[in-house]
Amino acid sequence: MQASSLLETGSKVGRSFSLATFLPTTALLLWIAFVATLSPTFGKPLTWPSGGLPDVEWVTAGLVGTAFLLLALALHPLVFATTQALEGYWGPSPLATLMAARASGRHRARLHSLEAMTEKHTQQLEDRSEAAYKKASVDHVSVDEWMSGWLDADENQTAQSLIVVRDAAAKARERYPESASRVLPTALGNALRREEDRIGAQYGLDALTIAGHLAVLLPPDQAEYLDDSRQQLDTAVRLCAAALFAFVATAGWLVVSGWSLLLALAPLCFAFVSYQSAVAAAQEYMYVFGVMVDLNRFAVYKAMRLHLPESGQEEVTQNERLMRLLSGVRTNMAYASGEASPVGAGAVSSKRDAS
Repeated sequence: MQASSLLETGSKVGRSFSLATFLPTTALLLWIAFVATLSPTFGKPLTWPSGGLPDVEWVTAGLVGTAFLLLALALHPLVFATTQALEGYWGPSPLATLMAARASGRHRARLHSLEAMTEKHTQQLEDRSEAAYKKASVDHVSVDEWMSGWLDADENQTAQSLIVVRDAAAKARERYPESASRVLPTALGNALRREEDRIGAQYGLDALTIAGHLAVLLPPDQAEYLDDSRQQLDTAVRLCAAALFAFVATAGWLVVSGWSLLLALAPLCFAFVSYQSAVAAAQEYMYVFGVMVDLNRFAVYKAMRLHLPESGQEEVTQNERLMRLLSGVRTNMAYASGEASPVGAGAVSSKRDAS
C-alpha cells in the first residue's frame, strides 16, 4: 500500500520533472558531497577522512532529500535556458559574441569541408563508373542501369570505398542547416536549427511559429509521444549541464592535489557523452515534431476557422498569410463560416519547445 502511494505521488510530480531535473540535480549534489569528503593537499595525493564516512541519521537523510527536491523544483524552469545555452545562444556581450563568431566559423568550415568531400567522392565515383562502362563496351544498356550491377560486384572495392566515404560525409552534413548563414556555434544548435528551417516549409509553415498552436491541439496519444521525445532531450541536456558544473567544482577543489586533479576528468567525460546524447535526442525529437506537423496541420486550420485548402499551392499561399498573422502582423485573412471543429487536446508547449 505504501509503495503504491509513493508511485501515485511520483506520477503527480511528473515523469518529465523527475527524470529531467531531479535525477541530474541529485547526482550532481551527491558527487559534490563525495568530492568534499576528500582532503586535498598541495602536491600530494588525496587522503580520505581518518574516521571514514560519517554516519547519517534518518532525520538528516530526510532533510537532505527534502533539500534535493526543493533545489530540483527551483531549477526545473531553467531547463529551457540550459538548452538555449547549449544551443549557442550566449547573449550580446562582446565576449559572448566573439566566442559565438569563432565557434560558428569552425562549424561553417566543417560544413564546407563535408560538402567538398561529398562532391569530390561523388565525382570520382562517376568518373570511375564511366571509364569502366566505356571499357566494358555495353551499348545496349544505359550508364545508370549498368552502374547498379557494376557497384554490386565484389571486385569493385575502390568504388565501394568511395560510396562509404561519400555517404558518411553526406550523413554528417545532415546535422547542419542548409544555408551556411544559419550555422550556430554548437552541434546541438545546428541539429535543432536544421529541422526548425525544414519542418513545415513545404506547406508554407514556420515550425517555431506553429509549435505552440499545434501542441494544444494534439490528440492525447500523440502528445504523450511528443512529450516522451522531449523528455529524452531535456534529460540529456540537464545531465550535461550538471556534469559540466561538477567538473568545474571538482577541478577547483582539487587544483592543488597534483595528479589527483585527473579525477575531474570523470564528470568532463560524462558531460561529453551526455552532450552527444542530447544531439541525438534533438534529432529524434524534431523528427517526431515534424511528423506531428504533417498529421495535424489541418487541425490548426480548423481551430483558426480557416478554409481547408484543396491544393498544395492554395495551402502554401494561405499559410504565408497565416504565418504573418501569428507573428503579430495585421493580415487580411479569409475565414470559413461556422464553428471551429473541436480537436483533441494535448499538453501545452511553449513556442520554443520545437528548438
